[in-house]
Amino acid sequence: MKICTKCNIEQPLSNYHKSKITKDRLKPACKTCRSNYMKKRRLSRLEQSRKESRDWAKNNPDKVKDSMYRINYGISYSDFKKLAHKQEGKCALCTLKPKTTLCIDHNHSTGQIRGLLCRSCNGALGVFGDSVEGLHKAILYLEGSG
Repeated sequence: MKICTKCNIEQPLSNYHKSKITKDRLKPACKTCRSNYMKKRRLSRLEQSRKESRDWAKNNPDKVKDSMYRINYGISYSDFKKLAHKQEGKCALCTLKPKTTLCIDHNHSTGQIRGLLCRSCNGALGVFGDSVEGLHKAILYLEGSG
């Protein structure tokens, strides 16, 4: 039997975690008290960790974008900027210069990047599921022969 240093309750030795540094080779607090302590510690550190992550992201927007582009599209933020420069900051479909950041248009089957589009054009392609047949039907409809 051993008395827990946190709750001061005498408990069997099986209620204590092992330790390599104490004389009796057992943690001073029982498993229940230690578990409660660790939960509180994790929660307090979680908020701090989230805040640190948000602050870092706020102070390093280019690194965040680089990471996002690498994970989602396999290109760096530098590659994205080069492609945007090559397209003169214009949408590859409607050729307008959007007020917001261009979207990366890619083949969902192969992952290959086709170009950069404005949100409207990217959304329109998404609605048609990147289907040439669907877009062709839409063209016929707009021309009035469908």
